[in-house]
Amino acid sequence: VVALALLAGVLGALLGLGPLTEGLLTLAAAMGIQLGVASVRGRELARSAARRPSIHQIGCAVADGLQAAELSPAGADAVRISIGATGEYRCSLTGVSQAVSERFATALDEVVSPMAAPRYVLPRWVVDTPVAGPSGLVTGLAAATGLLRPAGEVWYPVPTALGTRADRAQGFAAAWDRWVGGGEAVYTGSPRGEGVLVTHRGSDPFALTTVLRVHWR
Repeated sequence: VVALALLAGVLGALLGLGPLTEGLLTLAAAMGIQLGVASVRGRELARSAARRPSIHQIGCAVADGLQAAELSPAGADAVRISIGATGEYRCSLTGVSQAVSERFATALDEVVSPMAAPRYVLPRWVVDTPVAGPSGLVTGLAAATGLLRPAGEVWYPVPTALGTRADRAQGFAAAWDRWVGGGEAVYTGSPRGEGVLVTHRGSDPFALTTVLRVHWR
């Protein structure tokens, strides 16, 4: 801001502008920089929403969810990804007991597996708005200000260990939103949750055909 004020002062002296005009120049420049930064950040958010989440993102959400529920002493910082001899990805939680490690592995497996009969489900927002070119500027600003609406949603099961109570399910939803992006956990005993379960039971959340399109009015 100081640098902008100095620059505005120099321009004002060269162009014979008054203090008020110099102040407006400084304000306009500062707002332009802030909008540019917000747009860049927003584009990154939009790109993330357009991609399927990585196993690391989901693992971090599960780890933080278990930690929030006091079912694990470690959170996302302890998540490690390795590649096996045949090229498969392995996600593990380090620095914990065998019981906690198995709890993490089971919960992670439930999230990435086809939906069975969970007590809670939660969505991942899907965005297909352009993020490149002039349209990308608008997309970035909309994402940065929370005005970008998703084009669809993919539903995932809340792990059994985190679906025993509503507070645990919502704690996982908060971790999920932080790492993956999505809304609150929905109880499958509710009308909405029952509808999701009926339409998504047995579906693979990583398959492109499982995206439920959202129509906004």
